[in-house]
Amino acid sequence: MTRTKSKAEAVKSPPHLSSEGDTLASLWTVPGANLSPPTVIDTVRRMSELQMGMSQFAAERTRKNAATLAAIATCRTPLDFLELWRTAAAEAVSDYAEETARILELQRN
Repeated sequence: MTRTKSKAEAVKSPPHLSSEGDTLASLWTVPGANLSPPTVIDTVRRMSELQMGMSQFAAERTRKNAATLAAIATCRTPLDFLELWRTAAAEAVSDYAEETARILELQRN
């Protein structure tokens, strides 16, 4: 009596390779797209760079926001507060505009 593989065992089995050997391109398929492995690798690399840049931007903005809040605690007059807030808001707008431009430039390339 020969034993046949169950469906679960068949799923866990490694893919069958021909005796001649299959190339990476034939093993790595992207469903619904005709993309080569170098194209997929480049896309994943670019997405990783974008995510890393956005994370760095968020960390830097968080640091600046914390510094602004600490500086607010030292304000003696409402005028001091308004000047500090105006400067911090202008810097934040500038930072966000620069980050947006950087992201758009990455998407063009």
